[in-house]
Amino acid sequence: QIQATSRDGISGIKVVKIPLPPTPSKHQVRVSIKTAGVNFYDLYTCLGLGQNNSFPCALGLEATGVVEDSGQDSGYEVGDRVVVHCPEGGAFSEHVTVDSTHVISLPDSVTFDAAAAITVSYLTAYFALHCAGCLQEHGSVFVHSAAGSVGWAATQLAKQVKGVTVLGTASASKLEAISQNGVDHLISHDQDYLQEVKRLMPDGVSLVLDCLAGQHLAKSQAMLAPFGKVVLLGAKDMILQSGEEVVQTEPVQPFNLIMNNIGVTGLHLNELQKRCPDVFNSAWEEILHLAATSKITPRIHDTYPMAEAAEACRQLRDRLNVGKVILKME
Repeated sequence: QIQATSRDGISGIKVVKIPLPPTPSKHQVRVSIKTAGVNFYDLYTCLGLGQNNSFPCALGLEATGVVEDSGQDSGYEVGDRVVVHCPEGGAFSEHVTVDSTHVISLPDSVTFDAAAAITVSYLTAYFALHCAGCLQEHGSVFVHSAAGSVGWAATQLAKQVKGVTVLGTASASKLEAISQNGVDHLISHDQDYLQEVKRLMPDGVSLVLDCLAGQHLAKSQAMLAPFGKVVLLGAKDMILQSGEEVVQTEPVQPFNLIMNNIGVTGLHLNELQKRCPDVFNSAWEEILHLAATSKITPRIHDTYPMAEAAEACRQLRDRLNVGKVILKME
């Protein structure tokens, strides 16, 4: 199992031998893990910023594999291909025992690698666009970090809505990739993205997907059209940069929201799964169907063996990835 052994960030990531997980109860399954997806949440956990974080702690929110043991009322059989969601961590393991509500059948036409790139990124994008953001036909979406795994997913899902325009930021070396993925208006990180959005969309955009927060939050609000929304998906700049970024973050002002007829909302996928498991699983099934019918195409930036988990996380920390970084857990 891959664990964060200290609050020292990536340097604290270690591969640790642990006993085989327990025999599943009647509503559980034990899964032999094939591949796992790396997420920014794993970096947060390494810094002691995860939920109920104490050390050592198991890393990993999502994985794929094969059922090797199943409870009588789990609904799964030995040999079934499945996708696993571990909201409390632990997906970066050779074997996991989880409740059957945390697994879903993997269609034969979807590879283990592709499925490892789907759960967190595409479900985050799905709920941000359609539930929190209420994206409508002929709307417009601004995506911070459009080359990241969530930005990549959000672009593909947004373009399935009739007439939607997508604006996205990326470093200069990644602009061609996000263009091929469907971003209509490309904005380099070297540019003033707020001014570019105002030039391209003088009336504002319908929706902003903001994974940065910090000083970017005020700019995200400033580019909204009336009835537009900012959906906060994370806080990379506040967490991975200096404490100064937190101090300089302007609070959301209710008067500003009222006068401009805009909204700011948040999305936390793990908490959503805990409180609304039926909603989560319904969307999960829909996303996997889209993958099975080639309506979405996850991009794998790179694949690392279990022993190189720290390097896999470093790819995300240094923002080198285009799409998803995955681990081979076998």
